[in-house]
Amino acid sequence: MADLPRQSDEQVPDLEITNHPLFEVFQGEKNTLLRAVMIRRYVRTAPDWEPDAEKGTSVLARVRGSRKPLIIERQFGEGVVVAFLTTLAPDWNNWATEPTFVVIQLELQKYLTASRRGTVFRPVGSPVSLQFDAAEFESGVTFFLPDDDLGKPADALRSAADSPFLSVTLGDRSQQQLIEGAVDRAGIYEVWSQHLMHEKAEFQRVTDGMYEVTRFTLNVDSTEGNTELLTSEELSEKLDTLPIRYHEAGSIGGISSEKSGNWAVLLLALLIVLLLAEQLLAYSTSYHPTKRAVA
Repeated sequence: MADLPRQSDEQVPDLEITNHPLFEVFQGEKNTLLRAVMIRRYVRTAPDWEPDAEKGTSVLARVRGSRKPLIIERQFGEGVVVAFLTTLAPDWNNWATEPTFVVIQLELQKYLTASRRGTVFRPVGSPVSLQFDAAEFESGVTFFLPDDDLGKPADALRSAADSPFLSVTLGDRSQQQLIEGAVDRAGIYEVWSQHLMHEKAEFQRVTDGMYEVTRFTLNVDSTEGNTELLTSEELSEKLDTLPIRYHEAGSIGGISSEKSGNWAVLLLALLIVLLLAEQLLAYSTSYHPTKRAVA
């Protein structure tokens, strides 16, 4: 714990912010409202402490003078934790009495709840695993496969006797209660787990707060759609059991023209004969007045 001495120059703020989304609304202001925040006391870090970038630790704001951290951020699992090294109540500072306090709380809530989960590619055939708290959920879960409305019940197990978590896997051959090959189709898989706060009843696929629904997506491996060209020798080798004839793409038009050439000439001659016959028929059936003799 350390006290921040007061200073005569009021133009220097007690809070030195960094270029972080939490303070984005205050960036670029010459007379920022954060200058009115006064820090009187804070928790001082160890003299040799430095943020570990490999663990996702960074400093978002420092106190003036000593430049000791005041706001620290660290990645935790798929989320993030932000620690303020001063009190929330106006005991060690006056921040709670300033209008910027509400703005920071709103920005903090938006930042902490933002999704940071990266895209996880799960190919078809990979097991679908779920782990949840044994103190909050029943051990029995229900799996729903893509395009299948009939749920598949399963029992979640503890990895150890004293473990507080239950885990269950769909597609794991070691778990006999699940059918083999259940994850061999692409689509969305659902896992329904029941909260302990509700009385155990017959399962109904209704999202009424009784169940927690977790969804996983399995996709077809992109290498299965590899359209790499094969040479004529490679294609003949792969289809050696079939009687095939191989032609280059550029010669297909010539082959078609060559085969249909005789038929085209014959068809053209037949059309000409039909046209001549039509003209003769029209002439023979039409009216032609006789020419009068000139006296």
